[in-house]
Amino acid sequence: MKASNDTNKEVYRPEDSFVPILKGAATIDQKKQEAYDRNLRVFFLDGKKHDKPVSTDIYPLWQARSLAGRGEEEKTEPASEEQLDLSGRKALQILSQQLAVYLEAHTLFLNRLKKAITGLEGLIRLEGGGADAGIDHLDFAADLISFDKIRSIAIDTVSSHLPASRVKRLKWALKILSDAKQRYTGGNIALFCTERFAKTLDLAQVIEANWIKKVPDQLCQQAQRQSANAVKSFVQTMSALKMGELMVEQTYEEDVHDAYFDTYDRKRLSEEDLRFLPVTIVVEESKNLLQHSSSFLRLLSNNSFIKVLALNWLDDLYLLADQEEADYLELASLVIFRRNSFVYQGGFEQPDHFSVAIQKGLDFPGAVFWNVLAVEGTKEESLSRLPEIQAAIASRYFPELEYYARGNHFDFHQLKLDGNPSPGEPLASIEQFIREGDKSTGRIFSLNPAAFLAMRAEAREQLMLLPSDYETERLLPLAEYLGLSSEETSGRIPFIWMVDKENVLQRAAIPLHWLQKCRSRFEYWRFLQSIAGMNQAHRQATLAEARIKWEEEKNIALESQKTLLKEQFEKEKSSILQEGITKMLYGFVYEDKLEEVLREVPPAQVSQAVPTTPEELGNQQQPVKAQTKTEAAEPELAAPASPEAWVESDECTSCKDCIVALPGVFKYNEDKQAYVHDPRGGSFAEIVKAAEKCPSRCIHPGAPLNKKEPALDKWIKRAEKFN
Repeated sequence: MKASNDTNKEVYRPEDSFVPILKGAATIDQKKQEAYDRNLRVFFLDGKKHDKPVSTDIYPLWQARSLAGRGEEEKTEPASEEQLDLSGRKALQILSQQLAVYLEAHTLFLNRLKKAITGLEGLIRLEGGGADAGIDHLDFAADLISFDKIRSIAIDTVSSHLPASRVKRLKWALKILSDAKQRYTGGNIALFCTERFAKTLDLAQVIEANWIKKVPDQLCQQAQRQSANAVKSFVQTMSALKMGELMVEQTYEEDVHDAYFDTYDRKRLSEEDLRFLPVTIVVEESKNLLQHSSSFLRLLSNNSFIKVLALNWLDDLYLLADQEEADYLELASLVIFRRNSFVYQGGFEQPDHFSVAIQKGLDFPGAVFWNVLAVEGTKEESLSRLPEIQAAIASRYFPELEYYARGNHFDFHQLKLDGNPSPGEPLASIEQFIREGDKSTGRIFSLNPAAFLAMRAEAREQLMLLPSDYETERLLPLAEYLGLSSEETSGRIPFIWMVDKENVLQRAAIPLHWLQKCRSRFEYWRFLQSIAGMNQAHRQATLAEARIKWEEEKNIALESQKTLLKEQFEKEKSSILQEGITKMLYGFVYEDKLEEVLREVPPAQVSQAVPTTPEELGNQQQPVKAQTKTEAAEPELAAPASPEAWVESDECTSCKDCIVALPGVFKYNEDKQAYVHDPRGGSFAEIVKAAEKCPSRCIHPGAPLNKKEPALDKWIKRAEKFN
């Protein structure tokens, strides 16, 4: 991951690795420059009409590029024309197909119901008390047959002599299971939608008619009531089924099982039981669900089993009016962090991925939310929109995600972003061949949300094409702009890279309302990365705070130790001086003893008898250890600053930033760590930029080798902190 020197901020700047050659570049007239500066500022703030809108012959990079960074596993065979149906009806067709497969599993449950019913009927006939049990179902023939005569000659059947309470439970279980059998024979699926939605998508043509529940309004409330009743009936069914199976197997014990089944509720349902729960599905447009957000959230509460398929129309993503209009794009985040929920967001340009997500949702024993990007219209109208769907996902405008949460435990693995290109990066990268002079060169650019918005010709009319001879420090590529703080972008104007028909690079400034929308989508992506454990900025900030705190505590401890040593030094110094003076006085008083006193203190020790520093005191207290430390602590001379760029290879994190930006200067060694193979392979300014972007700060620019480079004073000053 590319990071700036600020641990709280990450910047992704792949296009800084080269200075593009713009068509017809020249020095602009100063007055013209100032006038254009004013016009550009006005355009950025209010998006007013300008002299040079972007031509329809100029395109965003996505329309003429190949994605860089996708793994081999993402390269799939081209989809057939049938698979390229990106209409909303196709999403419903896939849902219908998966529901049919899902119901096949219910056949096993239906057979289990039938088996229990047959066993219970046998027990009731056995307990019936004579011929009545065998002829009660023939009441329709009472006018033709004399049942009294039949009863008089019939042989009494054997009775199991069950207690009345057991017989009552038997009959209750049989009735509940018979009703459930009828429901499950019909499919037991309820798909709720509004009458308008059903008419718009001609729902009856893609979904079984007996599944569809059309309502005029209050869609969420009616689906919630239906689901509550279905769950209540299912709890009764499972209670009756388990009770009946125990009775048929002759293992039912009143003193144990009566209390159990009297308190049987939904909490006793197992994961296996929930596989056969009746399915309640809501299908609606995402923007309409947002208008009833409170009802929508209740629909997907922690105890819910409702499944919601929300359609996002591609054309709605291009709306550039108020920021609130894009809030429904974050509906998925409202469901994330539920204790029991499954969330999928993405397109279905790869139908297999979407089919698997539908299957996972149907099998999931809890609330489910599928948030899908589709084209409003027919299959034929959707065929040409595939690049736009792909751009929406790859640009982070409508990122693909999958969230699976079961129970109270949360970990980063529950949210997956693997369906997006370069999921660990702030922005994906794209490779584009552009004309630089007389040659065509492949360059790496970042794919930002504005690249998706500019896919539409009508949207490009809101951009301002910048003259090739216009240069100012106020301009900043949008990919870099999004990664900087508000203080760092004050007075700056973002632009995006585009190409014309000849693949010549062009720049287009974006207005403020584009920037607001792009920043919103970028920040949402960073939020997703954070909860998926991919965005390490917050961790780095926490570590930095912990390091500062540790250093403060260490300094306090060192000061305390220093004070203690000083006190001990003064005390020992005073004691040794006093002892020495006493001995000297004793020797002078008793001259005949002076020679003996001096022998007690050899000349080599006399010079060291009185310590003069705390360090000498420490040497006296711990002579061996202190001596070793003193010998090892000889000051080392600081290495002089190198005149050439160099890298602390041992500190390299193999992030590829410098390798991609300046392959002429930096290469990897055998351990995949960077080193400088040619300090003259790039300009001093480029090397300084590489040092600034290096996350481990292991690049040292040294001194400029070419003294004629422009603006050297600025770059030397910026290099000081790294040398």
